[in-house]
Amino acid sequence: MIGPAMVLAAMLLFFGQWWTPGLMYTGLAFMVGISLWDLLSPINKRCSAEGCETRQARP
Repeated sequence: MIGPAMVLAAMLLFFGQWWTPGLMYTGLAFMVGISLWDLLSPINKRCSAEGCETRQARP
């Protein structure tokens, strides 16, 4: 949420300031970086090749 908020703030709240492009491009870099991290990070595996563990109900 940081990246989109930075881009939104740069375009709506701080438009015309000398540092607006830096804020916008930093927000875009956050969005691209987090997207790549999400694609490349290992998936949390909950099941093995033998099957999934089942929970037993407590009495």
